Amino acid sequence: MAFCTECGANLPDGMKFCTECGSAVKPAAARVTAAAAYAPAPAYAPDPQPQSTPPPRPARLERYRAPVMDDRYAPVGTGAFLGFTLLFALPLIGLIACIILAVSAKKISLRNYARAMLILSVIGLILSVVLWLVASWAWEAAMEVLGESLGGALTLSDLLK
Repeated sequence: MAFCTECGANLPDGMKFCTECGSAVKPAAARVTAAAAYAPAPAYAPDPQPQSTPPPRPARLERYRAPVMDDRYAPVGTGAFLGFTLLFALPLIGLIACIILAVSAKKISLRNYARAMLILSVIGLILSVVLWLVASWAWEAAMEVLGESLGGALTLSDLLK
């Protein structure tokens, strides 16, 4: 009794095609007996394969929930910004209002705007003092040069007489 070399089905002798898979049967000289075909493989130790771990499952995605907006995050209108800009432009009252709003305004955008205006005011004050010092130094130097060219020391009190 022969068997198919493709699917391993038992075939009666003299068959040219397998009744199970339809493949051509080899001639008798080329046939291999079932015992020889299923002989155990030579014993050897296969190379150990590194065990791979499956990738971790992604965390369960939560649905996006919009943050709860309270009144602190509400935007301040354009008119309010214009009004506060005019208020901050007043010399002493504006500075006091700017400090109060920078510390205790309920709306965050207004508080940040007041802080920015306060920083701008401090920078303006520092630049004004530096400019005043430079201008007074330049004035004194110019008066010295002018006094020397006129033949005597010239001071501001001399000019006012």
